Amino acid sequence: MSIKVIEKPDFVGWDELAECQRLAHESNMVDGVHMQCADYTTEELRNAVKDGVTFVALDENDGLAGMLSVEYRGVDRWWHKGKGAYICYVAVLPRYKGCGVYRKLSQKAEEKIDTDGVAVEYLNTHIGNKAAQRAYKKDGYRKVRFSPGSGTDYYSVEMAKWIGGRAKNNIICSLMYCLTEIIVRILYKPGKIRRF
Repeated sequence: MSIKVIEKPDFVGWDELAECQRLAHESNMVDGVHMQCADYTTEELRNAVKDGVTFVALDENDGLAGMLSVEYRGVDRWWHKGKGAYICYVAVLPRYKGCGVYRKLSQKAEEKIDTDGVAVEYLNTHIGNKAAQRAYKKDGYRKVRFSPGSGTDYYSVEMAKWIGGRAKNNIICSLMYCLTEIIVRILYKPGKIRRF
């Protein structure tokens, strides 16, 4: 199967991208992993990515196979200080899973990030989304921080990937992730207000 990745063209509508989010996360929802973006309306998704770059994966007939957005943000974490590329709204339609769509989206995004001179890319995923975590780890990401998810209803895993071989030490990443997990699990309980 031939997949090409380009910046979102006009012929791919925001309705189609919102539906892509919903369908891509449907199987996760069955497993109890609910991502907020799965419920976004067309307008909410468009507003969420308006300051970033959205890439789309298209099949040989220019049919949508998946999407990924990149936003540049200031980062002030132990693992990076300065400008970072936040990877968000990653979605692959179910019929294209296992076809390398995520990998191609990720490569295109990384080319753009590297060209723009940004040294690190990072993302958040639901603690229960083990398949995504495996894919991100295989792609070179490391777990760097455990955090409360959107609101107080779940936990998130923050993962980072350094461009050009400037990665943090694996042992330090693992230790810091474990430390943040202990602290966050004490201070935050899903479905409850913060404890401090």
